[in-house]
Amino acid sequence: MDKHKIFAFLFIFLYFILQIASCKDLVISSDQDAEIAEFFAEEINASLVVIRWGSCEEFDLSDVKRAIIIGGEVAVPKCVEDFLKEKNVTYERIGGKRRENTAKLVLKKLNIEVPEEDILGNLSKQEGGAYFIGRGCVAERWANFLKNELIEGNSSVFIGNFLNNEELAKEWCLNYPTKVSLLPLVIRCDNKLFFTGTDNLLPISIMKFEKIKKKCHSKLFFLVFIFYFLAILASHFLTRNIAFISLLALLLSIFIIKFYLLLENFDVNWDCYVGYLDGALSLYYQNTYDPIFREKYFPGTSIVVALWFMLTKPSTYSLYLLNLSAALLLITFLCLLAFSITKNPFISILPGILLLTDDIFERTVLFFGSDIIFLFFFLSSLFLLYKNTKLWILSSIFSTAVRFSGIILPISYAAVRRDIKPLLIVSFFSLLFLYSFGITGYVREYHSKSLMLNFEFFSENFRLYANAIHPVFLILFVVSLFFLKEKIVGYTAILCFVAAAAWCSREPRYILPAIPLIYLQVTILVYEVYKKFKMENPANAITISRTILIFVAVTLLYFGNETVKLVGAFAIILSFVLDAVDGLVARKFKLQTVTGSLLDVLGDRITEYVLWIFFLDADLIPLWASLIVITRGVLTDFIRAEAEAKNIAVYDLPKSRVAKFLVASRIMRFSIGFSKMILFSLLSFKMAGFDISYSICYTLIIITVALNILRGLPVIIERLKYRP
Repeated sequence: MDKHKIFAFLFIFLYFILQIASCKDLVISSDQDAEIAEFFAEEINASLVVIRWGSCEEFDLSDVKRAIIIGGEVAVPKCVEDFLKEKNVTYERIGGKRRENTAKLVLKKLNIEVPEEDILGNLSKQEGGAYFIGRGCVAERWANFLKNELIEGNSSVFIGNFLNNEELAKEWCLNYPTKVSLLPLVIRCDNKLFFTGTDNLLPISIMKFEKIKKKCHSKLFFLVFIFYFLAILASHFLTRNIAFISLLALLLSIFIIKFYLLLENFDVNWDCYVGYLDGALSLYYQNTYDPIFREKYFPGTSIVVALWFMLTKPSTYSLYLLNLSAALLLITFLCLLAFSITKNPFISILPGILLLTDDIFERTVLFFGSDIIFLFFFLSSLFLLYKNTKLWILSSIFSTAVRFSGIILPISYAAVRRDIKPLLIVSFFSLLFLYSFGITGYVREYHSKSLMLNFEFFSENFRLYANAIHPVFLILFVVSLFFLKEKIVGYTAILCFVAAAAWCSREPRYILPAIPLIYLQVTILVYEVYKKFKMENPANAITISRTILIFVAVTLLYFGNETVKLVGAFAIILSFVLDAVDGLVARKFKLQTVTGSLLDVLGDRITEYVLWIFFLDADLIPLWASLIVITRGVLTDFIRAEAEAKNIAVYDLPKSRVAKFLVASRIMRFSIGFSKMILFSLLSFKMAGFDISYSICYTLIIITVALNILRGLPVIIERLKYRP
């Protein structure tokens, strides 16, 4: 063969060999999975490209034959896959639902055996002795947090992973390879306690430890009572109304008791640990705001938590106290706001009662995040707005530091009052927070899910959140939008609702800011209806109040848990007490009127019928009893109306002394009222979980029905005898 041809052949052969040799694998990861991706790239001898979480960045793909994407489709969006397809690069994705799942899949891809459980060994002894902390500020601040949670002892505590903690690698006592320390694990063996994970995953291992520990510092609970007394004191100076302060104190007391009993249900998820709590710890221990995942979290919540840690000490339990204190204050602001609008102490408590019985509110108080803190600033802004002070703008700025949706209130204000200055001020600071802290992750997540102008997704969310609110309140809210002159509360509630529906998550807690505003708007509607009766007569006001209260009581009994149902039981007792009070007030102050008499009868009938039907629906009262009582009421009211139309008093119809005693005597009126109060109170306490014998209740049902028949029968008999 010609030597020139041989050289040409060798040259072409070597060229292709070098081309093949120069081709490389490429690992693509978001900055939030960078550590595990870097380890993976080194293990397979590949190059690494790290992009911002949720972004669609382009990068050099020359000489790349295969790409491996580390992370889910939110962290590394599909647009990256499209870019690889465009460049004819084959790829595969290693990603789980959460970062810890992704890390497990990465290690399994490298044929590294990983434990199936995240908690290994007996952790009943929560001791902490000598601490061996991995390099880096993340391990340092979480080690300080952990020291507050462990009791003193002889256990050696190792924090970090085999790459950044030499002592951990040296003292490793698990059968699995040290490389699994890149995963978030909690391990106890040979009197050693390991909290492992990369910097991004380390808080998750501590979170797992917290969930099984459930440590409570009851001594710190006094802080909630401090805020309780501050709320009452502030209400006193702002309202000077003893009735309102007393009712608010009762409501807040019930709130504290309820959530103290629910302490064991408190939870913090991994997202909040590596976001808000990590940011707070960096502020508290290192005097700088440097959270692990900076781009996804507004700094406001972390700042509030860091300030709170100055009063308590960093722990999961103190987070619960923070949520509890913020919720207590926001209920106070909500009731104060209702009082500043209505000036009625009884009606002003209604939105607080409704919020206390709301399931979404309860679940959110029992879950640490930005929701309760944001709602506190949001409602305080609305309260300050109605107090005609410019401080509401400052409070709105604080709320936007917690969540960008804090800008909703200035938008509503601009739409109603035609004043855009507050909106411009709050918008300026909102954008300043957005760009100063680099909070662009949510924008990229929203864009990566292609939700912009996705009306199908929006409508599904809208229906989901609409179903989360009781239809009665939703209907009353819509009615109020047409009849109430003040529009700020209504517009703000609508914008909160739309913002939640437009967001890319479908968690019910996102609708929370709209819920107290809907309850407040309904309360204002109730007050406007109340005013229509021209309440110059306080006896009539008491009559209408007790009638409204019975609906509140039934709502609490129907929708609430056992603690809330207990409040409903006491509300029923209060309603019957007010039934006696309105008559006493009318007689003492000589306020008897025909309208008052009719209102009293109407209130009695509404209360009676609502309760007999409600407990019939609850299977606590037999059908025959409800039918007898309601039929008797309809017949006697018909006879009363007919007699009064002919100027005959219904009490004059009975002729005999016995009949007059049964119909008109105070003893009979007291007896039937007292029997109803005892009966319905016992049934309410039974619904609230009290162990009350049904035989006692059934006996009272018979007695109450018999008294109703005895009191109504003479009127019916005399009417049958009467001939006009």
